[in-house]
Amino acid sequence: MNNLTNPELIDFLACPNCKGDLIETGFQLECISCHKEYEIMRGIPVLYSTSVSIEHLREEENLAEMVKIQSTNHKEQFSLHQWAHSKEEFWGMVKEKIDPAPKSIISIGCGYDLNFCKFEQSGYTFINFDIVYDTLYTAK
Repeated sequence: MNNLTNPELIDFLACPNCKGDLIETGFQLECISCHKEYEIMRGIPVLYSTSVSIEHLREEENLAEMVKIQSTNHKEQFSLHQWAHSKEEFWGMVKEKIDPAPKSIISIGCGYDLNFCKFEQSGYTFINFDIVYDTLYTAK
């Protein structure tokens, strides 16, 4: 199935090229202003601007894969531990400052951080964005 996983998501989206509204047409999104079409992969819209650097995208994908894989290198494990701890601190701060649910939260550059699940269980709705498709699919 290549339709949007969450049809309400389209209300949060805009064309990355011209900022026009998007409509779902079959198994893709189309900008009503510039008519650029965007693929929907396993329910997730892939909204790359025409100006995106493919080289940078590949670097981000490689970095995301490094974070995802459990390393046997002690030094890398330590940095992954630090990363996980910084995320716990961040979400603790968010919890202290956020208004009570129900609220929608947009997490830009969400990475492989699944701490948002605790917020969802409390009634918050999350819209996760990341440049790396696999990251979004994992967070789905």
